Amino acid sequence: MLSAVVLVLAARGQVGSDPRACALPSHVLPSAADTAAYCAEEFVERNGYTDVIAATDPDRIAIEPLDRGQTLQQVLELRRNTIARGARLVCRVDGGYNVLFRTSDPRERVFGKEVSMGERFAGLRVVTYYVRVPGPTAPHNCTVPAPPD
Repeated sequence: MLSAVVLVLAARGQVGSDPRACALPSHVLPSAADTAAYCAEEFVERNGYTDVIAATDPDRIAIEPLDRGQTLQQVLELRRNTIARGARLVCRVDGGYNVLFRTSDPRERVFGKEVSMGERFAGLRVVTYYVRVPGPTAPHNCTVPAPPD
């Protein structure tokens, strides 16, 4: 728990205009994995991947490699509702975290999308390929995040 508090306190204040930074909550979450889930959820919502309206400030939208050559409006239209809200799994990886989401297509049960980030919950990005959604048991180094308050 102490390490999660230290990481959150170290990461606080990094939001600014960096579109890949996490807008951390005002309160400390129970674990680093819960903080990673919170950051990933906030990131996909702010960047227009869910059914939530994207940020209105274009400086808060992160452009991914596959977005190059398109207008911001085109990017947001293509992203809209491609990722279901609510992180499903948080995996501790070398150098940070990967957070798994289901796609918003209810017929898709095998693959999802991941958001990766560094140790201090910064450098968020949507992984461009689809990843296999694991079965009912969480893989090694992965946890199911606590539901939001």
